[in-house]
Amino acid sequence: MTAGGWRTFIPVAVLVAVLAVAGYVVAAVNEPTNAASGETAPTLRGEGLDGEPLDLTEVTADVVLVNFWASWCPPCEQEVDVLLEAERRYPDDQLAVLGVNSQDERGNAQRAAEEWGADGYRNVFDGDGHIAVDWGVVGLPETFVVDADGKVLARHKGPVTREWLNETLDGLVSS
Repeated sequence: MTAGGWRTFIPVAVLVAVLAVAGYVVAAVNEPTNAASGETAPTLRGEGLDGEPLDLTEVTADVVLVNFWASWCPPCEQEVDVLLEAERRYPDDQLAVLGVNSQDERGNAQRAAEEWGADGYRNVFDGDGHIAVDWGVVGLPETFVVDADGKVLARHKGPVTREWLNETLDGLVSS
């Protein structure tokens, strides 16, 4: 490479390196908490579909199923009966279901919860999806199993099944 070529190459290489480092720093700062198994669950606090404040830390059950859903999501509707069945199977102090309605309109969410039976458990309204982003949700429905200490024990992408819930909850709660 000629002397003139080096004079052009070096500033370009430095600029590329600076931009790469800056991009990495921005990505690290903006990275969602992402609720991975074994990690502490991100904050889950908001207004319920009923207008009352809800906070995951105030749920007193040994295990909480945190289920992200939306009124426009057919698989979300299909899993409601399975979630209700699981919650009825165990005493309130052992298992609770906490729904998070995400990326939805409040009226649509309230209607769907009532029609599907999802109003049988508490639901946080997450209209803009910020809670889902904090939890690292990539699609709806998505369900997390959280223990009383706020630790994520399991994560399931897609609609939950009775088999998955039974297998996952076995040993965590007693029936």
